[in-house]
Amino acid sequence: MKPTAVFLIPFIAGLLFIACLHQDMKEGGIRELGSGEIELHLTFQGYSTQPEATMIMAYLWEGTPTWEDAYAAGPIDPQGKMFMVNTTETIVGEYSVTFSDLADGTYWCGIFETTGMNYDTVIDTVGYYNSTDTTIFYSATEPTALIIDAGNEHVSIEMMTLVSCVTDLCGNCDDDPANDCVPLVFGDVNLTVEFDGYTTLDEAAMIMGYIWVGASWDTAALIEGANGWAMFLLSPPGPFNGSSSVSWSGLISGTYYVGVFETTGMAYETAIKLVGYYNSFVDDEHNSQEEPSALQTGENDLEMHAGH
Repeated sequence: MKPTAVFLIPFIAGLLFIACLHQDMKEGGIRELGSGEIELHLTFQGYSTQPEATMIMAYLWEGTPTWEDAYAAGPIDPQGKMFMVNTTETIVGEYSVTFSDLADGTYWCGIFETTGMNYDTVIDTVGYYNSTDTTIFYSATEPTALIIDAGNEHVSIEMMTLVSCVTDLCGNCDDDPANDCVPLVFGDVNLTVEFDGYTTLDEAAMIMGYIWVGASWDTAALIEGANGWAMFLLSPPGPFNGSSSVSWSGLISGTYYVGVFETTGMAYETAIKLVGYYNSFVDDEHNSQEEPSALQTGENDLEMHAGH
């Protein structure tokens, strides 16, 4: 026999074996690989797991025409994808996982608390990706379909958990009576106010920052004199645009509160209008017209907005 013929026999046999194996994988329930990809970006909004949970896992199902049909077949990978979070603490921030090598098809995504990587260790549902909720893309009960095909091989989705609580900088629920995070600040505190077309009352002569100390806002005492009064280098009435800063130096460890006022003098007694209290729980602007939040542990550099 010629050498070429000897070479072709095992080569052809190998091709037949691969073709048969591929067919067996499809018929045997092992998923077909492709070039599709789904990126899931999940924002945890102060999320707390069950005490026994050790992981938060994402799983994909594939199937049509309904979610029920896909669910009945089980997740495409029973080990799913794990979010790199600490389940012993309140979870805040964005975390991501990626499902790769997906064949064309219709997929469904869910996130769960588990005691292991496998889907059979699920103990609670975090949520399903659901595009009908155009705010947080979340459902507690069922997902909506994600399509992978030749024209849509890369799918990136964003989702948010429900808000379990408002968290302080220690990662605890601020409204939790068992919260043992004592908000203590020491050293220097720097406050920067971003003014946006801000104009004072005609009678105002200054814009002043003041700082209080105490276990609660109701019982806090104003720090008087040079240690507690801080003047912004602005000349009323404005309008003022841009940032301006003040600082309080050498503070001993304590629970502090900060407010900014229009005044006719340096003392707090000359205040005629509130610009705003610094409140870290007021989104973006950190400006409250009602009351300040306690400066949380490590919260020494403050930013606040005033104006339009």
